[in-house]
Amino acid sequence: AQMHSGLHRKTSMPVMTFASMRLPRAVTCICQSPNVIVTGGDDFVVRVWHRTTHEMLTQFGSKHRKPVSQVIMDEAIPHMFHSCSEDRSLISYDLKQNKAVVVHSLQAGNFTDMSQRKDHEKEILSVGLDGRLLFWDVDFADPVGCLTPSCPYMDGNSKLLCGQISPKGRYLACAGQEHLLYLFDLQTCEQIQALEGHSKAVVRMAWSPDEKQLVTVSQDSCVAVWNFFEVE
Repeated sequence: AQMHSGLHRKTSMPVMTFASMRLPRAVTCICQSPNVIVTGGDDFVVRVWHRTTHEMLTQFGSKHRKPVSQVIMDEAIPHMFHSCSEDRSLISYDLKQNKAVVVHSLQAGNFTDMSQRKDHEKEILSVGLDGRLLFWDVDFADPVGCLTPSCPYMDGNSKLLCGQISPKGRYLACAGQEHLLYLFDLQTCEQIQALEGHSKAVVRMAWSPDEKQLVTVSQDSCVAVWNFFEVE
């Protein structure tokens, strides 16, 4: 792989780009640690890059059978990361062993996003197009918990496209094709709000580090910033 760096002041060109004959047509997701950058592609491959030299260190090309929808670094173990895919699989990798160590999968559904709990369990959260928010433990093959948003004006499950646990770990936000933002309290496992602000599907979201705001991105070409007030 080759790295090109530089900054064009007038046109705000990228500071650096990665170039390789082995790159996919599109990078679908990315995460990073102090030492590595992990990318997932539409060619079903997960790649690991050195953060300083930008050299590709390794790749996992035979684990997923459809585009990779999300990659995240592990909250507790710095040499581990996780990926999920449209093929209904969630995989955990150990960089020290250079291999996948845990594979979770479902018979039906479609994983569109994932996050991780911040409490002592450190369970992985998968977000599904079937409307389920599933919690996974590395020691168990099946999900250890499940939440399902309740839409105030529609019967059946929501088609979820994104979900993130808050920085302090108490709250969970998720959204999808019904353009609603759902909020859960993980201490009680109850839905506390369903909010409307977009006119089309919400595809990505992120919490601010201080947990006081939530940013959502939608297919309606809008980025919404939500002020968040913690439940007393």
